[in-house]
Amino acid sequence: RRRPRGQEDRPRGPEPGREACTYRSMSGEAVVTFKGNDLVVVSPEGAVALDTHGFHNGTALGVLRRALRAMQMDIVAQRDNVAADWSVSDGLALHRFSDGMAIKPKGAQHAARAGLLLRHYGHPEAEAVLAEVPG
Repeated sequence: RRRPRGQEDRPRGPEPGREACTYRSMSGEAVVTFKGNDLVVVSPEGAVALDTHGFHNGTALGVLRRALRAMQMDIVAQRDNVAADWSVSDGLALHRFSDGMAIKPKGAQHAARAGLLLRHYGHPEAEAVLAEVPG
């Protein structure tokens, strides 16, 4: 695509349709977004909130799966397009998926979840967030 003469390249955000991970320094949350929607929000304590915003399909499932695996968690599905068939494992228990669900941290080891998620996505704040984890 041609640009008008003299127009410079401008920095761009993530490509449309791709997931991105951001760090909200005021709240200490790590957030995975896809198409402008927060799919995964991890608190500094390690609580994980999941929401597909009604997009129950293989694409949303893939974004959730990549984010959860970065935190030693997983999501399993019998059928990609049926969220009622999805379950989330935190290594200790299996939770039935529902939009807006939250998985509470179970111990100090889960406080590293936000930093691990940021590290997985190559975020520059990852190591500083992990350094703040007690223990």
